[in-house]
Amino acid sequence: MSKNVWAPKAIMVIFVFMALVFLGTGFYDYALKEIVLSELLKTIGAAALLFGLSLRPELLLAPIKSLKVGEKPVTVGPAYLSDSLLFGGIIIFGIAYFL
Repeated sequence: MSKNVWAPKAIMVIFVFMALVFLGTGFYDYALKEIVLSELLKTIGAAALLFGLSLRPELLLAPIKSLKVGEKPVTVGPAYLSDSLLFGGIIIFGIAYFL
């Protein structure tokens, strides 16, 4: 049974592209249309979440049963970077939601 080696890389590219599009449209809306800080923070939070997901493709590809708690996760970069982006994006989006 052959594994799809290209799938994690393709998912990473797709999520990075989506995050860049999110950031571009968010900055455009903030700078040229209306200046609302909460909308900009929501955009930054969502983009950070997408960047974090792009660094950990196994979260989307692997079944939940195969994700072990004690094992070191497979990441594209350092694990602390993807974790920081994931949780930072969630926190920033949550703060902006209540502004």
